[in-house]
Amino acid sequence: LERVEKLIRLFEPFILHNEHDFVADNIEKLSHDLVSEERVEFGYDTRALDWWDYWINIHIPALRRWTYPLIEGRPLAARPPRRFQFSQPEPKGQPIKTGTNGATWRFS
Repeated sequence: LERVEKLIRLFEPFILHNEHDFVADNIEKLSHDLVSEERVEFGYDTRALDWWDYWINIHIPALRRWTYPLIEGRPLAARPPRRFQFSQPEPKGQPIKTGTNGATWRFS
């Protein structure tokens, strides 16, 4: 019960006092500066964020997976390492328009 009370106190500002104004000026500027071809794919409008969905489906599950085990002294679940590589588009197939140098980022 003490642990639950501690977590409630910790997250009280986000649960009860949640009339926050999130400012993301730099992201808005970056989105505005995209070339028109990229704006459709990569444009970002912070006003479109569904905070309820974010808290319920992303933030709280992440707390359960990564934070609660540390608070409780349990080891984190193992996960395979991610690779991040920079590569040029394949010569075959539909080219990807980036508006920059034609390179693409790929996650694996």
